[in-house]
Amino acid sequence: MYQFVYTLGFVLCIWFAPQITSVGASNTIAILATTLGMLMSIVAIDIDVDAQSAILNKGAKYFKKHHEKLKSSTLHQQQQQQQQQIEGEEIQVDQLHHQEDQMAVEQVYSEILPQTFFEKYFGFFNKNQYPSIYWYLLWFYSFASTSVLVLVDYAQEFLYDKWLIAIDNGETLAWKLVTLMWLFSGVITPLLGFVIDKYGQRSSLTIFSGLMAIWAHILVLLQSPFEGLLLLGLSFSLSYTTVWSGVLYLTQPNTHGRSLSLFVCLQNFGITITPFICKFLEQLTSSTVVTEIFLLVLAILAMFISLMVYSEDKKFVNLIDRGLEVVSEVFTEPSSKLRSKEHI
Repeated sequence: MYQFVYTLGFVLCIWFAPQITSVGASNTIAILATTLGMLMSIVAIDIDVDAQSAILNKGAKYFKKHHEKLKSSTLHQQQQQQQQQIEGEEIQVDQLHHQEDQMAVEQVYSEILPQTFFEKYFGFFNKNQYPSIYWYLLWFYSFASTSVLVLVDYAQEFLYDKWLIAIDNGETLAWKLVTLMWLFSGVITPLLGFVIDKYGQRSSLTIFSGLMAIWAHILVLLQSPFEGLLLLGLSFSLSYTTVWSGVLYLTQPNTHGRSLSLFVCLQNFGITITPFICKFLEQLTSSTVVTEIFLLVLAILAMFISLMVYSEDKKFVNLIDRGLEVVSEVFTEPSSKLRSKEHI
């Protein structure tokens, strides 16, 4: 929903900005939008505090009432006795297999969470908090998003010079096509989020997103700007929903701010330096087509990194969808390598 609202505002700005000729009017609209955002943040904080209080109060009353009801029940007392017997038997079994369980835990930590002194004490180097697949996703999203977002700055000029120069209202049609791409991306994003939450398969969808980006750039470059831009918007939405939701599964809740901030940082760095590279290539070749070719190369790099994401994900049995559950399983199941040795 965040991407939907963000894209909707972006589309409205693109659509109405050319009709606003006064600088004062533009600044007034910007101030009003910023003020509205601040008001919404204050409302969100107030709602969050009220929700926490309500949850604590209702939860305390419910558990207190439920506990008293169970405590007065004779059935509960019988179940307690049976549970104590079962727990006694489980303790005996646990003592017999304690050594094997300890070996399994050590094996999984050696497979997934190796730590050195620097990894333990220097934030992002800690593989316990930031596994390898996190870094693959970081670079995948940076290349994929840069190949789309930088195109927005060049799209109108490129579309006009390449495809629409012979049309009377070519410039107007060019920015309408770009607006349509963002509108389609915003509408499709919530649907993609629902599908991904229900069915997962994030690592496979990163590959699909990379392939779509390549195909879209080729269409814009060689055949059809309309279909290419729509496909590019779909690719961007898919990469956004898969990566940003996957990061929340891969990192601890107390590190989500740092985890997501790196994605924004590297994305902004990419969309800052890429226009300079494109401008240099344009001056070198005297053509705007080279810009689209360079962005196509970025999409190809994103696709290759998505293969690394898929390989790392399957290596640890769907890590990007199950996240921290994989780590918790070390206390109940042998690791993948130990299971393979047992079968042999």
